[in-house]
Amino acid sequence: MYQWIGFAVCILSTLCSLLLSQIHESVIDNSSHNEVKEKSKELKRYSDKNATNSEDCDDVKPSEGKDATIKQLLTRPIILYMLINAFGYASIHAFYPNLSKFFQIRFGYSNVEAGHVSSLPYLIASLAVPFLGTFIGYLGSQYFELMLFVSIAMILIVHMSYLSLSDSTTAESVESWLPVLPLTFFGLGHALFTTM
Repeated sequence: MYQWIGFAVCILSTLCSLLLSQIHESVIDNSSHNEVKEKSKELKRYSDKNATNSEDCDDVKPSEGKDATIKQLLTRPIILYMLINAFGYASIHAFYPNLSKFFQIRFGYSNVEAGHVSSLPYLIASLAVPFLGTFIGYLGSQYFELMLFVSIAMILIVHMSYLSLSDSTTAESVESWLPVLPLTFFGLGHALFTTM
């Protein structure tokens, strides 16, 4: 039953993102800002140029009606963006609800200790987002893809580090805090991914 709710949420979010892109396009068309109008005209000229080039091919038949707008909306960058967000947020938000139980079972933390530890990535992410947003704004849009890759790589490294750690540690040793260290990078990766 719960799987269908998640599936419905994913479908609804995809439809909302398509609707948002339509709304964004209508706002750009109605905008009084000249730079935005010029940029949108340039993009339309580019897409029209590509459309006329594709009409010259015999193998490709031009779409009509509603299918044409969906094909125009689902361009390669939009599909890549949707995949990155789907897998990025899945790797982040699938880990959070299970974090406390993960530390209790795998590393032998008590319920209270695991609760404290599982709040660490939230704390780090909430404190780091304003600073990372300012930093990314300073860098500019040319580093967007690099920072997105860095954020996903940080999250991947955290998941891989938990695969390589031993299952339980003693409470008196320094190694008992070793499982907590990747959570700082997880919080930073989450903050960077959210900022992007």
